[in-house]
Amino acid sequence: MSHNKENIKQLVYLFVAGVMGLLLVLTGMSILAKQMNPPQVQTIIVDATAGFQNSYIRVKKGQKITLEPEGRINLAFNQISNRSKSIKPLIINNAPSGTFTPEIIQRYPLTIVDEAHFNRNWITPEGESTQSDFLDECKLRPGLNWGTLLAVILPQDVSSQADPFQVLNNQGINNMQLLHVNRKRNIEVQQNGWLTFIINEAVLSPYSSSDKSKIYYNSLKTAEQKLSSNARHNIGSIPLIWFSDNLGSFRVRVITNY
Repeated sequence: MSHNKENIKQLVYLFVAGVMGLLLVLTGMSILAKQMNPPQVQTIIVDATAGFQNSYIRVKKGQKITLEPEGRINLAFNQISNRSKSIKPLIINNAPSGTFTPEIIQRYPLTIVDEAHFNRNWITPEGESTQSDFLDECKLRPGLNWGTLLAVILPQDVSSQADPFQVLNNQGINNMQLLHVNRKRNIEVQQNGWLTFIINEAVLSPYSSSDKSKIYYNSLKTAEQKLSSNARHNIGSIPLIWFSDNLGSFRVRVITNY
């Protein structure tokens, strides 16, 4: 009886030792696999004036990636100019009497400020919550801040000048599926494709679900036709017309795990 117990103990010991050995082997293989396939780190530039921009990073379903955005953009470069022109008149008008000569005061009248419009500032990937007078419903992702960074996995490469809504329509993707990348974000890829970026801006398109976007698109196309005989006027850039007065770019650090 005691002999049988000893045999059982030895079998249990061998079994436990075997399991532990297998775990060590699997752990070693996992560590080796990570060493052979370390995370890849790339920095992508996202231009505020362009539509969908391919990072040329090909990802696979189930793959995990990390996106770390930074940088600043401006959605109205004319306001930057207005602000710059207004600074000297503001200094002069609010300085103690006698600080500036009459010639300088006459050169920079306060009327410049009165006529200027400059309420929009440089923004981070968070975007800005400013309301537009009639374009809010035309945003690529309604409900999110103006200029905030968006990402999507597109099955095919596309032109940065293409209509964003048409691109999504052709590839079977809803605009509400665009990923919000306002800060560091970890993502598990849902389909094979190209990691692609764009900012949240107004898009005038017949493919938009917004009636106003369609109306504005048709109105601008009509205006373009009426102006076609005048060489001094070329609207162009429809439906990305509102991207054309942007400045700057975001940088996105992309960490891909294989």
